[in-house]
Order: sequence, then C-alpha cells, then structure tokens
Amino acid sequence: MKILLDTNVAIKLEDPKPVDPQAALLAQLCQKHNLTLYVADPNYADVNRDRDSARRRLTQSKLEKYVRLREVALDSEPDLICRFGPIRNDNDRCDVQLLGILDKKAVDLLLSEDMGLIRRAERGHLGGKVLSIADAVDFIRRTYESHSVELPHIEEVPAYQIDIDDEFFDSLREDYPGFNEWFEEKCVSHHRPCWIIRFDGKLAGLVIRKPESQEEADCAARADKILKVSTFKLSSEFQGEKLGEQLLKQVLWWSRSNDIEVVYLTTFEKQQVLIGLLETYGFQMTRTLDDGQWVLEKELKKDVQSDMYRQQDPVSFIRQIYPAYYDGPESKKFVVPILPRFYRILFPEAFHDGQLSLLEGSLTDMNRTPGNTIRKIYICRAPTTKLEPGSIILFYVTKDERRLHAQSICTVGVVERITEASTLDELMLLTTRRSAYTRKQLEELVNFGEKPLKVIDFLLTLHLNKPIDLHTLKANGILEGPPQSITQIPEGRYRKLKDWLYK
Repeated sequence: MKILLDTNVAIKLEDPKPVDPQAALLAQLCQKHNLTLYVADPNYADVNRDRDSARRRLTQSKLEKYVRLREVALDSEPDLICRFGPIRNDNDRCDVQLLGILDKKAVDLLLSEDMGLIRRAERGHLGGKVLSIADAVDFIRRTYESHSVELPHIEEVPAYQIDIDDEFFDSLREDYPGFNEWFEEKCVSHHRPCWIIRFDGKLAGLVIRKPESQEEADCAARADKILKVSTFKLSSEFQGEKLGEQLLKQVLWWSRSNDIEVVYLTTFEKQQVLIGLLETYGFQMTRTLDDGQWVLEKELKKDVQSDMYRQQDPVSFIRQIYPAYYDGPESKKFVVPILPRFYRILFPEAFHDGQLSLLEGSLTDMNRTPGNTIRKIYICRAPTTKLEPGSIILFYVTKDERRLHAQSICTVGVVERITEASTLDELMLLTTRRSAYTRKQLEELVNFGEKPLKVIDFLLTLHLNKPIDLHTLKANGILEGPPQSITQIPEGRYRKLKDWLYK
C-alpha cells in the first residue's frame, strides 16, 4: 500500500506543536503495518513558495523523512484541468498534480485535509481514494487489524445532564466567548434536548437541537417547521469512527420523522471537515453572519419530481435530496437477498429480534460497529448488469430460524456506483471509506467463488418499521418466491410494494 501525503498532512505529522491525536495514531499504524508514506515533486514546489527562508528550510527537512516520488509522468495540464478543475494559482497546480499522480496509479491513496482538493477528487471520480487523516486511520484499522470496536450509544439527554466544564468544550469556549453563559442560560435553563455519544465514558460527540419558527430562524429558506442545530461538535480524539456521519443521520432521520422542512446551523469557515460532511448531504452555504459564521441549510424534500431527477447527475442528486429519494418510473428497482450474518455486518443498528425502528431502538439501545452509517457498500457476485446510479435496492434478509424478521424486506437504499473487483487489493481500494468488513472478511469474499465481485456503493435511506415478509410479497404478486439473486421488479409491482414501506 503506497500512500501519498498532501503537504498539509506531511507537515501535520511533523508539527513541533503538540501532535494531533489522529496524526500520531496514523504514524503509529503506518509503522506497525509497514505502510510506506510518500511525498512528490509538487510537495517540494509547494514548500519552495514559502518566502520565510528559515521556515522553508525547516519544512523541507520534514519532507526528507518520507520516500520521494520524482518526475512522475503526468497528463498535460489542459487534460488535468479538464479532469480536476481550473488552475488559478500555484496551490491549485500542486493539488491537481497530486491528483494526477494518484490517477496514474503511482500511489494507491492520497491523504489530504484540504476540502478544495477533496472536491476536485470527487469531480475527477477519485473521491474514494482521497482520505482525511481520520478516514485513513479508520481504513487502516479495518483493513489491517482483525478486531472491531463497538461504538457507544447515541443518547438523548437534556442539557442540564451535561458537564459544561468537560474539556470536550474547550475549543467551543475559544471560538465563542461567553459559551458557558449561553449554554447555561439558553440550554440548561430551557432543558434543551441533546444527542450525545459517549466512548469509554468520555463525551465524544454532541448535537444540541432547537425547533424554531420562521421569525426566529437565521436561515434563508422559509418554512413552518425549522430545526436549528445549535451545536454540532465532535472530539478530535475519536475522529475516524464516523461519529459525525452518525450524528448527521440522527438529525436528518429525526427531522424526516417529525416533518421538519428545513435544517440549518452556523459555523466558522475553518471547520472544513464539518462543512464538507454537510455539503455532501445537500447543505448549502446561504449567507455570512456579522461575526463571520457561515449559515448552512438544507430543505428536506417530501415529493421528488421526475423532472428534477432527469435534469441532474444521479449521484449528486441523491445526496442533495437525502434522506428523501426518488422512486419514480425512471429509477429501476431491485430486491437484493442478503444472508443474516452479512446483514448484521452491514446494518448493525437494525439487527435485532424486534421491529426495525431507527428512532425507537436502533440508535438508543443497540451497540454498533464502526463504519459509515449513511454511505455503505454491499459486496456480491450477482451477474446482473442492470443496476445503475439512482436504482432503488430493497434488502431481503434470507431464511434464519433465529431471527424474527428473516425472509422479509427490511431495508431500503439508493445506488451511487457499481464497480467490480477480482483481487483483494482491488477490493480493498474500492472499499476504503465505506466498508464495515475486516481484511479477513474481504479475503474470504475474494476466495469464495470465481466470478469478479460486484461492489455496490449505496446510501442507506430507510429501515422499515414493519418488514415485509415473504407471504405478503407472494400474496400480492410482488415476488414469486424467495429471491436467489439480485432481482429487478417491474414498476407496477413496486407500486404495490410501496404501500408497505412506511407502515
């Protein structure tokens, strides 16, 4: 595994300040598993632009700790611009050249904390191979270490149960003078509801929510039911555990269940990781407040029209409207059979012996394993070639005498991408940011069977409160029997099935 470092990451790993916990852990894991870290000519060009000669020499000395890739043959600059976007300055040129090196497969992954570079990678269809430090830590743990770590519960608690003197709040106190007073006067005294995540007894994540009227809200959108996320905070110590995505799923799914029309929050521009997460799922920056904070907001769609679907790229569109999804005639529908043991790996929050309900059990009284909670991967050897971005996939849990809702459709997702892998290395690279599988489990998948593995990237959109059992599916002519492979269902049959999805 060859890992190229963006300049900002290389410097962060060698920063003379107290080392960021995730950066330190990344260095330890790479050393432990003999993973080679590289820099390249664009990194040196980046550093050479520093006008402070003393600092420039110091930074260059830090780069010398890594293996240097020299004179990689890149595509022409016009071709790189076409693929990864315009070059307006030397920093842009460095970013585009690093992506060009990744595209040439001179390295397997690129590590960067630069949201602009990450957006360029998404544009050039390399998003899955550009990881933040936290994502890289998560990937290396899952890929090279056999043990798994259970995430703590998401708990809903009133603000008065939270210790404001916890070091978790130190960065908020730095950014917001008077934070303690605000928390006590506005949150504690009003018993404002909070979602928290505790990890090994320590506060790791927090969302404070506040329903608002149009008159109270700072957002641009007009609506009767608005939710302000007053605080969205993660501990840097636990980055890489996908806590941000998990909390965002809680916010969006709760909002959908409570008919919220607009969700918004305010944050400073420097919070690029949070902003990147929000933008991935359709939040847009609408204005800047007097204190410099950005307002990011998202309108929650109920009815998605076919003309909206046809006019946009399916991948961008399904993220923009999430957690809603388009299931009109233009989107294909498939039933996907899944063994209970793989369902448990893929949807640990939903695997139990009662009803599947996100808000009445899944996030409050179930342990979960780490991994992306919205963006997921399903791996199979199904021969179908009809799946495409935007397809609806309905997960059917196969027979299991120990499970109450076996032989039932239990979960709904929307396809983002379909690729194939024949080797373990290919599979590992395709599943860097989404898979909940360990390296050992991926090896088993590769070794079991001869056909290439199909890797289906999808967004988790819904767990059914009442799974639809095989008897109901057969009685209503939706299925003729238990599906043996991925099975497309005609539009007419899906319309019958849809009546049960929200029961």
